Amino acid sequence: SIRAHSKLLGPTNYLDSGEFTMTSPSSYYFTIIYEDGYHNVTNGVFNKTTLPIGSLSHAILTNGITSMVEGTSSTTGAFSVMTALKTVQLPNTLTHIGNNAFQNSTNLINIKYGNNPKIKRIGESAFQGCTSLENVYIPSSVIDINNKSFYQSTKVRTVTFGGGSRLKSIGSDAFNSNVLENIVLPNTVKYINDTAFYNGFNNNPITNFIIPSSLEYIPNMFGLNGKISNLYIPISVTMVPGPRRHV
Repeated sequence: SIRAHSKLLGPTNYLDSGEFTMTSPSSYYFTIIYEDGYHNVTNGVFNKTTLPIGSLSHAILTNGITSMVEGTSSTTGAFSVMTALKTVQLPNTLTHIGNNAFQNSTNLINIKYGNNPKIKRIGESAFQGCTSLENVYIPSSVIDINNKSFYQSTKVRTVTFGGGSRLKSIGSDAFNSNVLENIVLPNTVKYINDTAFYNGFNNNPITNFIIPSSLEYIPNMFGLNGKISNLYIPISVTMVPGPRRHV
């Protein structure tokens, strides 16, 4: 049989059971130890955390967790609206980050991965509204970045793709309302949906954008961005959209 436990580490106490109390909530480390059927983990899926909003500052998910619950709103993702959360460490066994997973976790600044991440999909609105996040790393294993993955994360300045990236698609509004300046997409990207880099309400400062030769069609992905000074379009591109009004 499979049993499970979780550990809550804090400055004043250490608990190794399913029940715990909070004495200094904002400074706790919460570690999910994967053993099926206990504390937010069911068949390898990490469900919505039951910790109170504002109680969790650092989360470490251990190997054995393969996915996250698919949120259906801004408050139903695995760690959505955890406003004290600053860092999260994701395990090598995780294959996708669920919809709304960290949406509106407004103090999240650091997303850590293992030495051999296997994440294939970043879910819709997974990091939407993470307004303290500045630097984003996309592991080479990621194939799909879904709609609004980093939408309204208004301090994101850099996006770095892992070497040997397998990325194929970037969804609508994925990086809408960021403050990106230089973007070099992997030479594997085949699909970029409309408004992926649209300037919704920020004065988006993208100045350099390198489009990969794997792309054949350029959608209306820039929106109102009027600051692009260096745009490289490879010869493989056969279609470029004309002027279009974004409503």
